[in-house]
Amino acid sequence: MIIKTDMKEKLYKVTYKLTPKATILRDTAVKAHDKEHAERIAKKLFEPRGRVISVEAVEGRFKRFKEFNR
Repeated sequence: MIIKTDMKEKLYKVTYKLTPKATILRDTAVKAHDKEHAERIAKKLFEPRGRVISVEAVEGRFKRFKEFNR
């Protein structure tokens, strides 16, 4: 595995459901290197019971968000 040292982490907005039948969508911020990395993190966090709906890039600073990757 090759690790790039110049990769910077960005914020991604993850929309998910807590359970497959839930109608309420929830949002959280995930810090990751790219969109695919953010999708993998979100699936590990929410897939055991819930379902990941979407992952979108967010412009902003890390200080504005209180929690990352739980």
